[in-house]
Amino acid sequence: APNAVFPDSGPAWLRLANSSAVPVHPEFIALEGEVVRGGPSVDSTAYRMVVFTYVGIKGIFQTGWRVFALFLLGMWLTRRGLWDDPRAFRHFLLGIPIGLGLEIFAIGEMSKGTPYAVSTTLAHELGSVFLAVGIFVVLAAWRGPGGWLTRQIQAAGRMALTVYLTQSVFMFGLSHSPLWGEVGRWGAFGLAMSFWFICIFGSAQWLRYHSSGPVEQCWRRWADGRCGQHASATKGPSST
Repeated sequence: APNAVFPDSGPAWLRLANSSAVPVHPEFIALEGEVVRGGPSVDSTAYRMVVFTYVGIKGIFQTGWRVFALFLLGMWLTRRGLWDDPRAFRHFLLGIPIGLGLEIFAIGEMSKGTPYAVSTTLAHELGSVFLAVGIFVVLAAWRGPGGWLTRQIQAAGRMALTVYLTQSVFMFGLSHSPLWGEVGRWGAFGLAMSFWFICIFGSAQWLRYHSSGPVEQCWRRWADGRCGQHASATKGPSST
C-alpha cells in the first residue's frame, strides 16, 4: 500500500496500532514480528487489546447486521421443522460446495493483497452464509445417538466452556511464542485441526470418569453456593 503511514515515535506496539497499513504490507509484517517476538508479552497484549477494541466497534456496524440475519435464518429453519425432518431441507446441502467455491476464490484474492476488494468481500460474505446453512442441515441430520465420531463431538459440546478456554490459553501461548510468523497456512490449518481433535477426544475421555468438564464443575459449584445463599436469605419463615 503506497499510502501506508507508520508513526516514528512511541513504543513499537503503539506505532503498530496507529499505523495506516493493511496487514499484508511488508513493513507492517516486520513491525508486528518485532512486537510479538521481540518485545515483552505485555506489548503484544496491549497491541491486541487496541486492535480487538477497534474490531469490536467496527464489527457492530460492519457485521452486526449479518450476524443478526443469520440468527433470524436459524430461527426460520427451526420453525420450518429442520430438526424434525432434516431430509426435507436436503437441497440446502448445495450450500456447501457453493460456499467452498466462493471462499476459495476469496482466499485467493486475499493472498494477492486485495482483502478489501468488493469482489473479495462479496464472495466471502455469501460463501460463509452458504456454508453455514449447508453445515447446519448436516448437523441437523447428524444429531442423535449417531456413530462413534458423533459421540465424541457431543462430549465436547457437554464441556464447551472448558474446551473454549483451553483453546484460548493454548492459542494465546502460541501467539506469544517464537512460532509467530513462522507457520504457513497449511501448517496453521494442520495445527488447528490437530488441537480440535485433541479437544474432542480428550473431552470424551474426561467424561468417562466425570459428569462434566472441570470448568463446568467449578462454575456449577460456585452457582450452587450463591443460589443456596440466595435461597436461604429469601426463604420465608417456617410454617411450623
